[in-house]
Amino acid sequence: MPSSPLRRRTKHISAATIPNPSLDQYTTLDGLTVQCVKVSGEGLADLKLEMSSLDIAAIILELGPHIKEKYLDNIYQINSRTFLFKFRPGDLNLMIEVGRRIHLTRYEAQIPRTPSQFCMALRKRLRGGRLTNIQQHEFERTAIMQIETAEQAYQVNVEFFRRGNLVIVDASGKISLALTYLRMRDRNIVKGEIFKHAPSSGLNPFKLSLDGLSRIKEFGSIPTTKALVATLSIGSLLAKEILLRSALKDIPANELRDENLSAIHNAIRDLQLELAAGNLNPVIALGEAGELYDITPLSLRSYEHSPKTKYVTFNEAADKYFTALARRIAVTEKKEAVLRGEQKIARMRDMQQKQLGDLSRAIEENNLKGQLIIKNLHHIQEVTAEALARKGKGIDSKEVSLEVQKSLLERRIPIQIESIDLSKGTLHLEIENTDVSLHLTRRPQDDAAKYFYVAKKAKQKMAGLRKAMEDTSTRLETIASEKEQTEASLSLKKRRERAWYEKFRWFVSSEGFLVLGGKDATTNELLIKKHTSPSDIVLHADAHGAPFVVIKAEARTPADSTILEAAQLAVSGSRMWTQKVASGDAFWVGPEQVSKKVPSGQYLARGAFMVTGKKNYVKGVELRFAVGIQINEDGVRVIGGPPSAVRTHSVGCVEVVPGVTARQGLAKRIIFELSRKLKDESQVKSLGVDRVLEFLPPGPGDIVSPK
Repeated sequence: MPSSPLRRRTKHISAATIPNPSLDQYTTLDGLTVQCVKVSGEGLADLKLEMSSLDIAAIILELGPHIKEKYLDNIYQINSRTFLFKFRPGDLNLMIEVGRRIHLTRYEAQIPRTPSQFCMALRKRLRGGRLTNIQQHEFERTAIMQIETAEQAYQVNVEFFRRGNLVIVDASGKISLALTYLRMRDRNIVKGEIFKHAPSSGLNPFKLSLDGLSRIKEFGSIPTTKALVATLSIGSLLAKEILLRSALKDIPANELRDENLSAIHNAIRDLQLELAAGNLNPVIALGEAGELYDITPLSLRSYEHSPKTKYVTFNEAADKYFTALARRIAVTEKKEAVLRGEQKIARMRDMQQKQLGDLSRAIEENNLKGQLIIKNLHHIQEVTAEALARKGKGIDSKEVSLEVQKSLLERRIPIQIESIDLSKGTLHLEIENTDVSLHLTRRPQDDAAKYFYVAKKAKQKMAGLRKAMEDTSTRLETIASEKEQTEASLSLKKRRERAWYEKFRWFVSSEGFLVLGGKDATTNELLIKKHTSPSDIVLHADAHGAPFVVIKAEARTPADSTILEAAQLAVSGSRMWTQKVASGDAFWVGPEQVSKKVPSGQYLARGAFMVTGKKNYVKGVELRFAVGIQINEDGVRVIGGPPSAVRTHSVGCVEVVPGVTARQGLAKRIIFELSRKLKDESQVKSLGVDRVLEFLPPGPGDIVSPK
């Protein structure tokens, strides 16, 4: 048998690798039940924890049309191996987990407030770049994204096998950045060195000739499925599927005849054609109890009679499957951490209880010894005197003990001498079944005082220990609460879909009209050309460098209050804000008065329009803006606009005027003020700086008291 190529196969890993899968095994995601346990049954493997080569091929087939030619807006590192790439236009979130998955996601991710150094390095190289291509490396579990920035073109290599990596390669083919740097026998991931892909996990099945396939016969008596896995870059599930489609039994590889090899080759070719044509039939396979179990982009005969959920796109299925799986693992790991913390504090509590018992006994014993000394003071003084008298006669300690004990018996004194050590000057007595130690050279009263002092110190320690035990009990109660909140803290929430109007500046007037404003030349152009109806009202500040503002009248007549609020957006969004003026003028016209028509020989720049006819002026409009929050079943939403409009539609707001605080700092101060109106910490976390910045006017400002 030939030696098999270097393997890196971890396509299906037992759920036993997940810590304590028995902890709260079930959760739901849009009706999908998740259970991280091994599922038994005919033709079923272990729970899939990462994408296969076939999955990568299918997901890239779907991703291409969505993200090609998009611009990378930002990158967030969710945890040590998970990244969120945000693309625009379209507000697309690409979830990449090294060693596991890649797909667009519609779920919210818990983004750390402070980006890691690696994330900052990724942003420095890639942010703002255009994604020109995405492809799979051969039929391996590696995706390659080509991103062109203003400086140069980068190749982003993401590996989805165990110990995979994320490597950024520059235009010269050298490694510019890597998630993990290491030297290996077959390649090095070292900055500045030429990048090499990991050794192939097998032959590409879609480039395999019939002659090449015949190599599997060299594996002798090994079953055909195992021979296929050892030869091709596929997993056991796909190998079984190929055999099922070939109508062959899993016979020893060396028993395959030419017609059998031809049938296997045809089955592989059919799979390739099915994939290339985009004839995907994505399913999430379910266990007998309806638990999440596996995900496939094609309709596999292996799961023909198994319960499953069908999806329109493989990306949708992958998003649900892997998001639920990631949450399950995160919940389990967090519960494990909480459990370890609970066990540690429980051990501390047990130790404190033991210390409490020891101190209680010490107090009781030392008080008793002191009391016994005082009670028997006269007899103890006699014993001490007799012992010291005999010491001067040169008698040894043992003989002194015997003589003094004899004297005590003759006088019927109820004290038993345990030992006397004349050299150390110690005396050990038994008084009322209690051992008492004294010093021959000290007064018995002094020894009694020492016992009382030790009892007093133990009592003081007990008071401190009781306080520590109260703190320990409080910590245990807190951990019990944490255990209950673990599921909720890692809950899955679908990302709120942005409304079409959120690409503009917007607010809802105090009487309910939607008001839109341009953010830049592009949105100015889009607003007037595509989103202005004949019944709408168009406003503009009486100044250069100002956005167009449109009141979406919808065949209704807005009151003066709405026109004034729209005028306030027009002046606050203009250059007047950066000039720190207190008020300015604006005017409104009908949509028919706004056009691109100019006299011959003149030209209007992008975002600029000609306004003709009578203008209706709104004089002395104050430059003043507000940012507020709304709370509903979907959580907390940030809104912004003129103060009167925001106050009408929010539970609290902060007002700003032109000032000296930079926008970033101003946004943080606004978040601080708004967070005081929220009690739930998870709601506070949803107040992101980016969300506030979307509504702030274009320049520095200051927070002011509301009018």
